[in-house]
Amino acid sequence: MLATRYPLLATWLRRYFYSGWAFLMPYLFVYLLYYVTKWPVNAPRGTEQLVAGSQHGWVPCMLHVYWALHAIHVILAGFALWSWGKNQTTQRLAASTSNVVGLAPEGQPLRQPSAEAPDEPLDANRAVHHLRLSAPSGLWPLVIRLAPWALLALLFYIPGVYLEWPSDPWEHLRRINEWRVLDTVGAHSSWMKSAYFIPYSLLSWCMGLRQLFWLDFYYTGICLLLCWQYYRFSRACGLGERASMVFVIIQALLFGNNIFSFYRYYGISSSIYAQLGAIALTRIVLRFASQNTELQRSQEIKTESNINRRDAEAQRGPGKQSSKWNSSFLRFFAVPSACLLLLTAFNHPQGLGIAGLGIAAIIIWRLIEWKRSVLWWLIGGTLIINVLFLWLHPRPPIIEAFRVQGWLNAWYGFNILKLTSPAGDRMLQIVSAFGLVNLATALFLLRRNQVIVWLSITPFLVLLIPCISIPFAIALSQHGDVINIITFQRLLFAIPPGLVLTLMGSRLLKTPIPDILPTALLAASLAGIFCLPAKGPQYNRTWHSLTHIPADLQMTSILAIAQSPQITFPNPPKFITTYQTGAVLQASGVPKTIYAYRMIGWAAVDFAANAIAAVAAVENRGALVYIPSFHNLSANTSLAGLLSTHWSPQEVAIDLSAGAELNVAAINAGAVKIPISNDTLFELRKTTSESR
Repeated sequence: MLATRYPLLATWLRRYFYSGWAFLMPYLFVYLLYYVTKWPVNAPRGTEQLVAGSQHGWVPCMLHVYWALHAIHVILAGFALWSWGKNQTTQRLAASTSNVVGLAPEGQPLRQPSAEAPDEPLDANRAVHHLRLSAPSGLWPLVIRLAPWALLALLFYIPGVYLEWPSDPWEHLRRINEWRVLDTVGAHSSWMKSAYFIPYSLLSWCMGLRQLFWLDFYYTGICLLLCWQYYRFSRACGLGERASMVFVIIQALLFGNNIFSFYRYYGISSSIYAQLGAIALTRIVLRFASQNTELQRSQEIKTESNINRRDAEAQRGPGKQSSKWNSSFLRFFAVPSACLLLLTAFNHPQGLGIAGLGIAAIIIWRLIEWKRSVLWWLIGGTLIINVLFLWLHPRPPIIEAFRVQGWLNAWYGFNILKLTSPAGDRMLQIVSAFGLVNLATALFLLRRNQVIVWLSITPFLVLLIPCISIPFAIALSQHGDVINIITFQRLLFAIPPGLVLTLMGSRLLKTPIPDILPTALLAASLAGIFCLPAKGPQYNRTWHSLTHIPADLQMTSILAIAQSPQITFPNPPKFITTYQTGAVLQASGVPKTIYAYRMIGWAAVDFAANAIAAVAAVENRGALVYIPSFHNLSANTSLAGLLSTHWSPQEVAIDLSAGAELNVAAINAGAVKIPISNDTLFELRKTTSESR
């Protein structure tokens, strides 16, 4: 009813959610507003916070504003989905009408040819009624279209959130739960990464295993949003619906770093929002740059353009003229690009570099599309600029050190062409063996000047250019530590994984080929995806995309403690425990946890040294001491740690061994045991005089 009465609203909402990113902007604008005004993040909890909160008067906390936005978006998304379903049904009926009845010339009635009355006009109402009965109806056609996405959702949901100690997702979980004890946006340790507040606003009511259960749904949703951006991106590159869906599945399985899947490793971080923004921005620039080109005239882009054109006409309303070019430029390019730049910048700076590489590839493609001879001008200009740069620009000692260490090659570009060098190995950790095949295919298709080809090879070319690699290496070395040179590889996330191979496969299937060839290609692809080893230099991420981490390595026994009543009551006391256990509790949202840090590779006694000293300190009386008791692990070795060499495979067992010394110290201090599970102890320390 609303869609019939308010077609402009329905069209606008469909476009709003169809974008895959526009509905994230209200959250970002609210986030930035609360940062500037220093308005409260959480509702007041204690007396001091009530007094501080009264200063803002009527202003609601940011958490409640996010809740309101969630509720509004759920209602609007439901209406948009229903409107989309009705629109799909109308389009199918129109297509069936044109196919069965045929379109009569303008001003003449539709006719239904028959042997008895060949010229008798067709009753339009009767024809439409007949078509409604014969055409597919109900939800079944929509289910067919949504089925691949539902199966893709299961691909993310069944393995679940990746929390294997001591992987980086523990830090991402800590940043989410850090919001529990903060009053302003700027107080967060990573406030520039705004997306951490979204999962907190959804899951602020739960902790521990309960939070982990619901976090799987959030993780599945944000992964699907990134897949949707890659789907729309491949469609903008000229691929059809089926080929684009194949590409989405390939990148979902193979996209990542080292042996780790990008989706599983960064699924609850802000990096996935930055990647989403970078891909969406690249797509918008591509759509704008492809005007009046063969790419725009391709069948796949025509279909989507017609839909957008109908929506634009519906928004203008009947009888109104088309908007001017400047208005279209602002609405469909300038404003969305500015919003996506904000979304990307306030989640991870690497997203800006990824978007920049994608835009650079589009510019190169468009210039060559305009005039083929531009390629030689680009090559000559690049050589001249770099020669002048190496001649005039002073190179600091750190650059010479990077060259000696193998990070830079003889002409001071990143040494990614030598696979045995440190830079070459880091490149392989992103690109993998599949990426090298994809690159070789792109080089084979380079003579055709396709945008997909340039999107795949431009990141490699840029990293080889001295006037870019030298300033980039200096900036990385000055940001924290010289070891940060290893993060240069993240720019290779700009390469659409497997997109060129998908294009080649779709073309081969359209050409006259032997019947056995498609089967052979499918068998070879499946064998490569599922049979190549995960470790280097192949770096096959399929294993990590699908594996389920054992409960012991996910620290589920400690996560269960985080939701116990002894911890979640108001004004909790200070917690003393080992580094590893404290980090898990802190990441789960337990406040006042000291000595919580991901200490990787330390000896067992070092894990407990500071905690043992704190137990005996007088100023720590009244604190709760958590003892991780030693027990046999069902999975005593981390396969991810073994294959990636990022951490010791026995990292979990180290901290469990440290619990014995801490247990003795707590008993000597006169602590009272509080059993809260079968294999752990939770102790309340008495005062020094009472213990004596």
